[in-house]
Amino acid sequence: MKRSLSLILAAALVFSMAGCGDKKETEEKTTQETTTEADTSTSTVSGTLETFTGSSLTMTTTDDKELVFDVTGATLECKDGMAAGDAVILTYQGEISGTDTSKAKVVKITNEGVETLTAEVETVHTISGTIVTASSSQLSVKTDSGKMTFSIQTAAIDSSLDLEKGDEVSIDYIGSINDTDTSGAQVVKVSKDSSSKKKSEEKEKTQTAEKEEEEEKPKEETQTQQEMSIADVNETVYAASDVYVRSSYDKNSSIVGTLRGGESVVRTGNCANGWSRVIFNGQEGYVYQSYLTTQSPEQEVPAEQEEDTSDSNPEGEQDSAEENE
Repeated sequence: MKRSLSLILAAALVFSMAGCGDKKETEEKTTQETTTEADTSTSTVSGTLETFTGSSLTMTTTDDKELVFDVTGATLECKDGMAAGDAVILTYQGEISGTDTSKAKVVKITNEGVETLTAEVETVHTISGTIVTASSSQLSVKTDSGKMTFSIQTAAIDSSLDLEKGDEVSIDYIGSINDTDTSGAQVVKVSKDSSSKKKSEEKEKTQTAEKEEEEEKPKEETQTQQEMSIADVNETVYAASDVYVRSSYDKNSSIVGTLRGGESVVRTGNCANGWSRVIFNGQEGYVYQSYLTTQSPEQEVPAEQEEDTSDSNPEGEQDSAEENE
């Protein structure tokens, strides 16, 4: 009885161990099949062929990444050979991390030719409008469809263009615009319309001319003052009669006021051309010397010392207030 029981237990143990072995073998087989399936899955990358040596291939992808692949053992599918500039598609197993292709095994190279690459280039669209606001990163324009705001951070813009409100511009973009939603559009270039460009050029010319004119005025005045010899004095003088006070030592200069007969001013200089520099109402002015005298009107002047103020000045000019009014 004991012997029979021992035989039964031993048989049960053998069957149990055989079951575990089958289960382990099944799990290993399943794992192997999964791994094999993962290793045979493929992906593709496309771009422009740069160089091809037979064992190595360099390409530039559509997102401007330069990738170098070991293509040893890869199947080559092409009609007219491989040439720089061709559009190529690489089928590979494994993965690409950034520009690291060391974990990618290329299994097939397909040469699509130049025509396919050209067809894959995104279409550039153009829209025109009037600038509403402009900054270094955004441009808002009024178009036939309404107001649109574009991001122009990556756009090509001529640095000489001064984008201002009211300018007519053309915007080149790729992608799409939905009504006035420009989130799907990428601006590649902004340019002014010929009319706005001409307007800006004319404005710039006018501003430049005005600036040069303003710079020239003080230059001319300084030059004239440097050419004129003025002897510094400091004395009180009196007007022999009503006479104009001018902004410079020239009868054609502007009138800053009238010095009445008998009124006094301080003379600070005598010009070589017969004019006197005076302080009139707190500012510098000029009066012809023949209309000024150092004698106070209250003082009695001997007849032989009287000055004839009615005579013309040495230049043959008269600057009397009465004669000029």
